[in-house]
Amino acid sequence: MSIKKIWVLLGITVQTLSAQTVAPRFLSHPVLTPDAQTVVFSFEGDLWKASVQDGQATRLTAMQGYETAPRISPDGKWLAFTGEQMGNADVYIMPLSGGDVKQLTFHSASDQVANFSWDSKTIFLLQTVMVLLQHIPFLLMGVRLKNCSAIIIF
Repeated sequence: MSIKKIWVLLGITVQTLSAQTVAPRFLSHPVLTPDAQTVVFSFEGDLWKASVQDGQATRLTAMQGYETAPRISPDGKWLAFTGEQMGNADVYIMPLSGGDVKQLTFHSASDQVANFSWDSKTIFLLQTVMVLLQHIPFLLMGVRLKNCSAIIIF
């Protein structure tokens, strides 16, 4: 990605948020779609997407907790993200075009989205476990997607 595209992307994101009369102080985790036409980012605990052409932002999530670290599948169809709903981070997925959010992980460890596989069929997760009162992050598993249902693979 060229430096010029990055500056344009950040400029559009800031313009979008200022046009909505909200200061962009909590804007984080921007990611571009594979066609470089849309940016998805986290703002005040929700995920938003904006066109790089007109800068109009629309909210994708409005869940109770915080949604961060969006990752877009290489085919541009899916959006995976980390959501902290009840004090525990889990992985969620939804269509990039909007729609129902589906939770993929359901255990007490902290799960973070790492990335999609090249074929958009597997999401790789980073899981943090507590060992002797220290958080130790490591890549534990991939979640294989089949019609948006998760199958844990090791």
